[in-house]
Amino acid sequence: MPRTESMSGATLRQQLVNIDTETAALNARLSALATEREQVVAALKRVVYPIIDIPLELTAEILRHFVNDGQHDVGSRWRTHAALVAASVCGVWRSVALATPALWSTLNLQHRGRRSPSHRHCSPHVDGTRMPHRRLCDEAPLRGEATLDVERLIHLQTLSLKPARRSGTALPLVTFASAPALRAIRIDGITSRWSELASSRLTSLSLRQVDTAECLAALGQTSALETLELIHLKKHVPPTAQGVILSHLRTLTLELSAPYREETLQDEDDVQGYIMPLLEQLTLPSLTTLNMQGGAVPENFTRLCKLIQRSQCTVTHLSLTEIDYDDGLDELLNATPELRSIRLSEAGVLRLIDDQPLSIAASSLVAMIAGELEDSGFRALQHVGIESDDAEYPADHLQSVLRVLAAAGGASSLRNFEYSNTKASAYVYNKVMDRVDAALAAVAASDSRCIVNIQNSRGSKSTQKRYLLYCLGDDVQESA
Repeated sequence: MPRTESMSGATLRQQLVNIDTETAALNARLSALATEREQVVAALKRVVYPIIDIPLELTAEILRHFVNDGQHDVGSRWRTHAALVAASVCGVWRSVALATPALWSTLNLQHRGRRSPSHRHCSPHVDGTRMPHRRLCDEAPLRGEATLDVERLIHLQTLSLKPARRSGTALPLVTFASAPALRAIRIDGITSRWSELASSRLTSLSLRQVDTAECLAALGQTSALETLELIHLKKHVPPTAQGVILSHLRTLTLELSAPYREETLQDEDDVQGYIMPLLEQLTLPSLTTLNMQGGAVPENFTRLCKLIQRSQCTVTHLSLTEIDYDDGLDELLNATPELRSIRLSEAGVLRLIDDQPLSIAASSLVAMIAGELEDSGFRALQHVGIESDDAEYPADHLQSVLRVLAAAGGASSLRNFEYSNTKASAYVYNKVMDRVDAALAAVAASDSRCIVNIQNSRGSKSTQKRYLLYCLGDDVQESA
């Protein structure tokens, strides 16, 4: 731009005219661009995108698959809630997401106290290409106490609580307890205040690694419970603890450690780690289903028998997994004569006796079932499933079961008998399976109306019988 000090008046006036002319031209251009922009926007709005053209019902179904993929757990603990991501795609998806309650049945809220940092320091040596996809905020924290309006939680049915790895401010549990539709709660390791959630509205409660005393106190407030899951409870029952009657409870699930070695049963303190507390304090008159994983020690079986006797309940479904010991198993079966189904799975690592693996639970159970059927016991039993890790089939007991079925014919209540052996060998087949073959043939020829399934890990072949599925190894060879 030339210096104006040396210009004459006529020159300056001419330059001002030029500036005004150029400004007018620019304003005209801007006006034309604004008009053109409006036309382009209008044309753009008339474009129908495939994502918008999808029927709303189908869009809702797509979002449901995206959020949970058929699972109960919605979203990842380390990522933004999937429903929030789906609702951020476009206005249509947001409207559909907000109008689809199934997407919001479970919502992970990661809580963090003020003492924790609001950012994560990352080393410059970390692969930079991965960082944009890793925890943009540290566990999506709540920077303080959550202030939730209980009137907006009218559809909350299931609540899961799990402590963060770092301590922080207390969770706002009382707010959740007031949710009118809350019926199921899962607690994992919360050490304080979780019992505030107990109420007479709850029908399902799952407790993992919580204090036994607080658990007992909470159960006293949950009179409507129908399902109870107790997993690795901590500490012992207080000496002054009072009993609890849960009149509506139908399903009890217990999970404990499995004592894989015989020597672990010699120390009284070690034995306590495999015993489920609270069993002596519970009375469950409506109990029908009993599930237990691990904890195969006589003390547990005895306590369960006393619970059944005290409750005067009728257990019809029994499931025992990770079982490696049979002491007391017969006592439990005698306490449940009205069983309709029973499943037993041996532990993957079996008890060692004289440095040799020994599996006796499955064989003992087959023998007990054979004896009961021969004595006309288990009149209501319809389904039996046994999974064994023993290297040998309990051939004599299997033969007894099958012969009883053949003799009973259609009069037997048993509809399905399944025995699965994961460590069978061809040598065992050659020695004993000819007797089982004969018994199976008798079952197939009779009107037993029972599916018999015997499996191993070496392949299978099946006979074409209407009511019989019989699987054996293809690689059976003659032995010397």
